[in-house]
Amino acid sequence: MTKESERQDHIAYWEQSGQTKKAYCESAGIKYATFISWFRNTPSSQQGQFVKLEKKSTMGGLEILLPNGIRIYSSEHLTVELLKALQNV
Repeated sequence: MTKESERQDHIAYWEQSGQTKKAYCESAGIKYATFISWFRNTPSSQQGQFVKLEKKSTMGGLEILLPNGIRIYSSEHLTVELLKALQNV
C-alpha cells in the first residue's frame, strides 16, 4: 500500500466515522497537523464541490439563527411585511 492510498483510506475512514478530525486523529494515532495537511494535498480540495440539499419539511416558515445564539422562528410564509418587521428587531 502506498502512502497516498493510505492517506486516502484515512480520509475515507474519517468521513464515515462521524468524528471530528481531531477525535479521529487521536483514535487513529495520527498527528492532527499531519492529517490536516493531507486535505491540502488531495485533488478534491483543489476544486469546489456541490452538495445536494434536501428539504426536510413541507411546512412554510422562516427560521433565523443569529451569531449570538438567538433563534427567530415564524411559521408564517415569508412576506415583505415579515421582513420589514424583522428589520427593526
